[in-house]
Amino acid sequence: MGQIKQNIQDTHLAQFPNEMALLKPFLTGFDVTWAGRNKAFNTGISTYFLKPEKFLEQMFGFEHELALFVSDYPQLEARTIQATNSVLSGYPARGRVDQSIFCFAPQ
Repeated sequence: MGQIKQNIQDTHLAQFPNEMALLKPFLTGFDVTWAGRNKAFNTGISTYFLKPEKFLEQMFGFEHELALFVSDYPQLEARTIQATNSVLSGYPARGRVDQSIFCFAPQ
């Protein structure tokens, strides 16, 4: 069972407690190692880095963490994709997070 780092619970999830329900399904195979809030392209998104557990690394060949994006909007919009691309290409995701796959969860 995956875990959420304590500093994420104390800071990010304290500000956005409704996102905890979106994280719970991922805890069956991932640890949540980083969280942050980004505003880009006129949209706000929360970003979580998910470190796969060993069995998932071996099963799917993951070499990096995966990103989970939580949008403020109920539908996927072009500006949300632009914001996710901005996050993936910047610090701290670049070199740490897989650039070819991510998860998206609307509010």
